This record gives sequence, structure tokens and C-alpha cells, in this order.
Amino acid sequence: MLEYSHYNLCLKFDANVQGGIPKHKDMIEGWLDQKAMDSEIKDEIRKDGIDEEATEKVWCGFLSDEEGLYVPDIHFKSHMKDALSRLNVFVSKRGSKNIVHFGMIIRPDKLRFYDNDGNIIKEPSGYTEAIAHITGPQGRRSALKRNDHIDAGCSMNFHIFIAKPHGKLSKDDLENALSLGQEMGFGTNRTMGYGRYTVTKFEKCDDIKIKLGQHPLDALKD
Repeated sequence: MLEYSHYNLCLKFDANVQGGIPKHKDMIEGWLDQKAMDSEIKDEIRKDGIDEEATEKVWCGFLSDEEGLYVPDIHFKSHMKDALSRLNVFVSKRGSKNIVHFGMIIRPDKLRFYDNDGNIIKEPSGYTEAIAHITGPQGRRSALKRNDHIDAGCSMNFHIFIAKPHGKLSKDDLENALSLGQEMGFGTNRTMGYGRYTVTKFEKCDDIKIKLGQHPLDALKD
């Protein structure tokens, strides 16, 4: 039986969140080729991400299914890796990088956006356009890059589970990473100020024990 530390979080976005997943079927294949994911996850992203009406190859957005918009859990895990790396945790605490890579689980695996009434957001609020430079068979050219966005004020709720023993990664490390993450922003075009958020809930819950064949969210129901 494996034991996990358990944290419950809620983020409130202070700036609009920009989607960075390609919507054009040709571009999403190139994007997936760069990602280390199981083939089943890639198939689901193809199903939920490709927009047949997206004629422009530089149009990016969010994934979407019958419930509404979402981003994969691996996006926030990458966000945490980036923040922890900038805080030098992976250098000062040997082994902590492997803990994050192999022992950190974020659930649900589809991170939803919620409006002020607690409803899942089903459509982007709009899109932002900027000049992008593309190099192709015809050489370098300029084109309009379009990113779907969700307006500021939306929120996101999720759980973080960390396999024990994990003395190399403390609650303080996570708090510091989230504090930095608030200013870094989540999503794409972060250097332009998009995706900044406030952590409105960071709760250390009771540790959970997971049996073989069980998943973290299942264990919470026991």
C-alpha cells in the first residue's frame, strides 16, 4: 500500500488565461510529437483538441469535451517544475526532481475552468491576436497568431498528491513554488502578463493510502 501526502488547491485568475494547444490538425501532430505522453492520452487530445474550422495553423486554444474547456494535468505539473527549478530546489535538494517527475500526481486529469457561479466554462471568452513569424518551405513570413482566452475571474480547483517518503520536497517548497507561480502565470503568453493568479486555497489534508489497482481520487471516497 502506497502512502501519499495530499493537498487541496483553488486558484483565482487575476488576468485572462491564454490557451496554447494548437487547434489545426497538422500543427497538433507536431506539438504531440514533442510531448512524452501515453498514446491513449495523445488520442484523447486529438479528439478534444482538433477544430476542423481552424484554417489558420497559428490558432491555439484549449481542449474541449462534452463538459467544457480544460487543460491536461501535465500542464500544471510542468508549471510546478518550472517554479521549483527557478527556486533552485532541484539543485539544493538532490532527488527532488525525480519526486516531482515520478511521484507527483495532479487530479483530476482534466483541469476545468469555473465561472463565479461555479459552472464549468464551456466556450472561450474570445481570442487575442499578435504577429507571429513562421519559417516554412517558402521562407520566413509573418502571420497573425491567434490564442483563445478565458477572461480573468475564472477559477480552477484540483488536488496534488505526492508519494511518500518524500523528505526532499516539503510543504514549504510547494508554497514557495505556488507563490512564484502566481507571478509567473499559467498558460501561454505569460511574459505578456497573461495567466497570473492568486492561490485562494492551499490546504494540507490527511495523508491517504492507495491500494494496488486504486487511484488517488478513488481513495478519497473510501
